[in-house]
Amino acid sequence: MKKLASILVVMLLAWPVCAQYVAQPTGNKSLSKSKHTVSSPAYKSGQEGYGIHKGNGMLSLELGGGIPVSYDMKDNVKSGFMWGVSGLYSVTDSAALGLEISGFYAGEKTEYYGIKEEVKGDIHQFMLAGRLYANPADQFRFYVPIGLGLALAHMKDSVSVSGNSFSDSHTSGSFAMYAGVGVEGDISDRVVLGIEGRYNFTQYKATFYENIDVKADLGYVSVLARIGYKF
Repeated sequence: MKKLASILVVMLLAWPVCAQYVAQPTGNKSLSKSKHTVSSPAYKSGQEGYGIHKGNGMLSLELGGGIPVSYDMKDNVKSGFMWGVSGLYSVTDSAALGLEISGFYAGEKTEYYGIKEEVKGDIHQFMLAGRLYANPADQFRFYVPIGLGLALAHMKDSVSVSGNSFSDSHTSGSFAMYAGVGVEGDISDRVVLGIEGRYNFTQYKATFYENIDVKADLGYVSVLARIGYKF
């Protein structure tokens, strides 16, 4: 009986120590689970959506304006509106190729010695387009936009003198190109905002009023804001 009582006393005295020892592994498991939750892979995968990588595609809408810089063009118009739509595919991490359609619209009214003249023009370009990225993996990127293709330039000239009005219009097709610099940034895994400046060039050739030959270099600088969808 005395032995049984002694064993019970020892067990009662030892219980708190044993309970603490047994509880310790459970606490470690809970801590381990907590750490695992904090470092969950979902957060990392979200960050991997930033940057440009081989195999990415991008659809873009561009809006802005342009200012003529060639003598033949700035002699007739001062500024114009421009838009563009493009689809590009990244063939490498640093280079993307695709197609672009754009339009530029300008006009000007003048009056001298009683002669009123209005010139309206538009240029539509169908281009093989490309972008060369300096830092493709970053969230904010610098790039060089380039394009080669065909331009259809249309010009209408209207003249009013001494109550008589005359007008003539022609469309001319020619080689076109552009090159510039741009910057863009990811605001989400899919949506990209950017801005770019370009120098655009094409030529125009036509005969107005049956005997006035017009041959012009059409060079203009444009600034475009761009929104893109990356997939």
